[in-house]
Amino acid sequence: MAQILNFANVDLYYERVYALKNVSLTVNEGETVALIGANGAGKSSILRAITGLRKIKSGEIHYDGRRIDGASPAELVRQGIAMVPEGRHVFPYMTVKDNLLMGAFTRSDKAGIARSIVAINRDERVSVLLVEQNSRMALRISHRAYALATGSIALSGASADLLKDDRVKSLYLGGDL
Repeated sequence: MAQILNFANVDLYYERVYALKNVSLTVNEGETVALIGANGAGKSSILRAITGLRKIKSGEIHYDGRRIDGASPAELVRQGIAMVPEGRHVFPYMTVKDNLLMGAFTRSDKAGIARSIVAINRDERVSVLLVEQNSRMALRISHRAYALATGSIALSGASADLLKDDRVKSLYLGGDL
């Protein structure tokens, strides 16, 4: 399987404090990979590095065989890298009306977002790096996963295996399933 994303030995700092320390992960063509971890573990820092919103201190990021660390966010969007933010954030380059229309697509059923991701991956053959607070759901719909702890990869492997792992259960899933 060809690698679509290769995040290799990346260090990222915010001033003098490290956010990511020697982080490596891959997303292969056609798969969904979950990235789970507590608040402050480094999930957003990985996304900011991939999308060019934050410069890495060391390591390399490759997308579809091309090195992309150092590229501008606009260049990365043209290459097909996109991030869909969640929460109270707006899309700054869209009109107020367009932002409100985007909000109209919010689903109220909990399984609807998960079904959409599975469908996009399966039907459109889009590779997905899923960063999700709901670790149980993320592990159920992904092929592989990485669990972050304080800026480093703590665990990785097949999502089905991590869903059963006692360490993952206690740290990210709230105990027994």
